[in-house]
Amino acid sequence: MWNILKTTLFAPRDTTAYPPCGMFTPAHLTVLALVLVLVAVGVHVCKNVSREKLKKITKIVAVAATLAEVAKITYNLAYGYTWLDAWVPLAFCSLFIYATLAAGFGKGIIEKLGAGFLLGGSPTAGLLFLLFPTTSLQMHPIYHFLCIHSMLFHGAMLWLGLAYILGGHFAVNGKTFGFYAAFCSAFALPALILNLTLGCNMMFLREPFNIPLRFVSLLYEFSHGLYTVLIFCAYLACYLASLGVSKLAEYVRRRQRTNETEGEKI
Repeated sequence: MWNILKTTLFAPRDTTAYPPCGMFTPAHLTVLALVLVLVAVGVHVCKNVSREKLKKITKIVAVAATLAEVAKITYNLAYGYTWLDAWVPLAFCSLFIYATLAAGFGKGIIEKLGAGFLLGGSPTAGLLFLLFPTTSLQMHPIYHFLCIHSMLFHGAMLWLGLAYILGGHFAVNGKTFGFYAAFCSAFALPALILNLTLGCNMMFLREPFNIPLRFVSLLYEFSHGLYTVLIFCAYLACYLASLGVSKLAEYVRRRQRTNETEGEKI
């Protein structure tokens, strides 16, 4: 049984027995649709929960995400993928783990920093990966552990981020953006140091990796430093999407209240 799992679910990256899933293939689109359905159901269930219940949900997600990341690290180390990028959780989406721990188990400013990322960067980053899975699905078949992990992980990012936005327990405003920017900066600094000293590519701040946008590669070729600055600015700009979702939700709620009031008058 274990031998079967080692050649399918936990096959090494360099295996040629099974072709990778790829992007926009039937397998990718099928799993994408399933994950989006799960996200929609999860958002519907969580949109009216209390802040205390949302915090409990965040704790559960934090533990699950941490254990899943430990399993991913164990897989990489077991196959000898010991370079830092392969097992140190310091990609932009990896910040979701630290954000759920901070928002779920922290208090005061720690909780606000975690919540800032969950509602500010988590939903946009999660959705973009689901649409453009440029890492795991480009290397493995869809049933591989890393593909399953990445699709569920980023689905959770989208779901919990929308739950935080629509729940209304944390305002999507300039102050929360400050918490979001501070949270991202706290991880970008060590990422930059590791990139400069050890040649890593933490948070993709050193160079683009499988990004399907030609202008990003052209920007990198033009100026490495400018690429780094603009990529970090792009991370911060994710907050604009969350702000848009928040404003749209407020508009829908106002329209619903107006319609209910007019209905009562009739």
